[in-house]
Amino acid sequence: MLDGDRTGWRFSEGEGSSEFSADVIDDEFLQTVKTDKISWTSGTCLLASVRSLQVKTNDGFNAKRTVLQVKKVIQPLSSELIK
Repeated sequence: MLDGDRTGWRFSEGEGSSEFSADVIDDEFLQTVKTDKISWTSGTCLLASVRSLQVKTNDGFNAKRTVLQVKKVIQPLSSELIK
């Protein structure tokens, strides 16, 4: 994922929410990840356009999410700044 691959990304919708997987198809964002232009740490947030597709299967509903475009990367505040 952090090597710029489109698949294998894990996200959550905030603290305490469950994680979900999504493909990322924003090539410009993936290139910035691949070239280490983004510092990725726990708590990094993305403002992004996401497509969610729900499919009914024999086992219930499955959701497939795709990050279409990353609009902004929001870095967490340093714990030293919060004091």
